[in-house]
Formats: sequence, structure tokens, C-alpha cells
Amino acid sequence: MSIKEPMQNVTNGYNNQYIDLRSVISACFRAKWFIAAVTSLFAALAVVIALNLPNVYQSKVLMAPSSNSDSAGMAGSLGGVASLAGISLASNEVEQAALAVEIMRSFTFAKDFLQQDGVIENLMAAEDWNKAANQVIYDPALFNSEQKQWLEEDGISLKPSLQESHRQLLKSLYIEQEKSGLYTLTIEHYSPYLAFEWANYFVKQINLEMRKRDIAQAEKSINYLSEQLETTKLEELRASLHGLFEKQVRKKMLAEVNHEYVFRVIEPPIVAERKSKPSRALICILATFIGFLLSIFIVVTRSFK
Repeated sequence: MSIKEPMQNVTNGYNNQYIDLRSVISACFRAKWFIAAVTSLFAALAVVIALNLPNVYQSKVLMAPSSNSDSAGMAGSLGGVASLAGISLASNEVEQAALAVEIMRSFTFAKDFLQQDGVIENLMAAEDWNKAANQVIYDPALFNSEQKQWLEEDGISLKPSLQESHRQLLKSLYIEQEKSGLYTLTIEHYSPYLAFEWANYFVKQINLEMRKRDIAQAEKSINYLSEQLETTKLEELRASLHGLFEKQVRKKMLAEVNHEYVFRVIEPPIVAERKSKPSRALICILATFIGFLLSIFIVVTRSFK
């Protein structure tokens, strides 16, 4: 046997394992009706699924951090005394806005919202919206919309817990900071009217919550500083305490009169006329393409075993 013969056998074996593109095209052409049938089946299923998906609407609020603090100019001269008194001067609008965003996402803040009448069922049991009647459609396996009651299973109510509802809320609530420094709050729901109401609620409530917190903190600081001013004799220290006292009074006054305390609304929410999702055309296109690729894969696999 010559040296060329084993090399030729290796080459022939390699060529046998190599799938020629023309062979693939030929096999696909022979199975064109099978490919068309599978692709059509996927396309039809995609249309049925897409048409049965409920519309989801968004309500958005564009907000800017409010400027309510003059602490930056006083931080250098009063920072030491303020730290002794337990008063924070690092409360500029950027830090306050970031804090407010985290508070809005927290369970403690959302608990009051979830305990309001109708919120949990609209969040957890809603499955569609009747546009003509402007009514939310609920899952009949979870909630009896006529009696306004959650169903029971083995004597246990199917009403979700507050923590479970909070997790679902975070899937419908989006708060993003733009490159410009502005914030966008987005609420999604099957009902555009509920999305609108909830978006309004979160903006108003976070401003109210931050106002209450700062008023309470300012009052505690004012009481403490008043006590220190009565007992302190050093003039330099009294001057610093007076500066802190005035700052806390201004802080309390601003919190009491400014309703847009942390976020100033640039673009208020509106009741959306158009859905935000699902994209039915995209679903149909992707499903059809997947069906086409799957049918080709089956044909090639069977033809070149």
C-alpha cells in the first residue's frame, strides 16, 4: 500500500462528514411543504397567542429634584457643631432625590398604598381591562368581582400577602434617572386610568413623606438647639448654634409650604390612549422565524444522519 492511499482514505472520510451547502438546499427544497407547514403552524399559533394577550398601558411622570436646601454654604463653617448635635447638612437635592427613590421602592412606603381599598385586587387579580365599560377584568379563579371577595381554597383565602403584592408592584413600577439628572417614574397596568392614578399617588405621597420626615427632624433639632443655647455661655459656640437654629427653622418652613418638596413635576402623568405592550407584530414575526428555523433543522437532521 502506498503512502497516498491512507491520505486518500482520510480525505474521503472528511468529505463524507462534510455537509455540502447544495445538498442542504436540495434537501430543504424536497421538504418544502413540510417547512411551509411547520412555519405556518408557528405563525398561526403566534397570531392566536398575540391576539389573546391583554393590552398594558403606561403612565409616566417626568420629575426634577427640587432645591430646598441652603446647607451647602453652611456645611464648612457649621459642620463640626452640626455633627455634635446630630444634624446632617449633606441634604442637597441630588442626595434627597436618590433617597426618595429608594424610599418609594421600599416595602415600608408601599405598605400604606397596598392597604388602600381595591389596590391588591387591581394589582394581583387583574387580567384585562374593558375599554367600553372602563372596568378592570379580574381572574375569576382568584377574585369574585361581583361580591368583591377573594376566593378560598381549602378554607384559606387566596388573597396575596402584602410582601407578595409588593414584589409584584416593583415589576410594574419603574423609576429611572436620565442623563440630564431628571427622573422618570413609570407605572404599568391593564387600565390606563389606574396607571394614571397610581403614578399621581406615588409622586404626591413621596413628597409628603419626605416633608414629614424633614419637619420631624427639624423640630427635634430645634428643640435640642434651644436647650443648648440656654446652657452655652461661649459666644463663638452660641453664634454657631444660632446659625444652625436658623437653618433648621428655614428647613421646617420650606417643608411646610412647599408641596413639591423633593420632586418638581415637569411633565405630569396622562391617561394613555395607546398601549405600551405587547408588540403583537413582533411576536408574530419572531414566532414565524423560529418555526422556519426549526423546520430546517429537522429536515437537515433527518437528511444527513
